[in-house]
Amino acid sequence: MRTDYPADVIWRGVLSGDDAALAAVDLDADPARLLVERRATGVEVSRLGDAAWSFATKLCEGHPLASVFAAATDTGDDALLAEYLAAGRFIDFRLAPAELTVLATPPGAVR
Repeated sequence: MRTDYPADVIWRGVLSGDDAALAAVDLDADPARLLVERRATGVEVSRLGDAAWSFATKLCEGHPLASVFAAATDTGDDALLAEYLAAGRFIDFRLAPAELTVLATPPGAVR
């Protein structure tokens, strides 16, 4: 979720009843990019940096993993993929057509 306001800070302040935290909220702060998950322990909200936001956005848009990695400007995408797999964030997958995989393969890569 992308929001123009620090929704995560406001949400946590409301849930904890922390009036001081709510009073300190800066509505002019940079937009927040949040990962909202339902886990066994409840709802978890995490802020995402640029690379993590780009990775999550591309996956949610349905881009094949090969094209996500080919377009990556940050070498941490492999760690993000490992994190997503370990956290059980994938609920479904399908194989991309071969022509998409070929187009997304970086030059010099072994297929």
